[in-house]
Amino acid sequence: GGLKMSLLENSSTQEEGPVKADPVKRATAFVIDSVIAALIGFIPLFGGILGGFFFLFRDALPFAFLDGKSPGKYFIGLGIVLRDVNSGPMDYAMSAKRNWMFALNLLIAVPVIGWMAAPLVAVVGVILVAIEVFRVFMNPEGRRIGDMMAGTQVIEK
Repeated sequence: GGLKMSLLENSSTQEEGPVKADPVKRATAFVIDSVIAALIGFIPLFGGILGGFFFLFRDALPFAFLDGKSPGKYFIGLGIVLRDVNSGPMDYAMSAKRNWMFALNLLIAVPVIGWMAAPLVAVVGVILVAIEVFRVFMNPEGRRIGDMMAGTQVIEK
């Protein structure tokens, strides 16, 4: 019995991995980021494009206090951890991998081709966002497709 007890004690004292972010907190952070993108969208001429780029690169903004997370995640107290051994610090490429599906509206800004593709982009965008939301709630680690592509996970800080 002693060996069994010591194994149980050891397993209970081992350090736990990162704690999956509460989906409601993630949704709240997303709303904050969406409001910022919408406010940027009011800038004359290029606001919509700038808002889309904000969303694409929101996790790699060049502000040290954000520490590789979006303003929404920062204010709600969430963090992003790198799950892949070979991943480096959060950069623009990694942020784009995490967030491309939320910035599809940038394609609509492309003259003629983008305008013709707008209905398709809108439908595909809604489907992708629905899949991402589903994964945040249903994946055991809360990892959505963007997290899998970037090798990240959003956690409680």
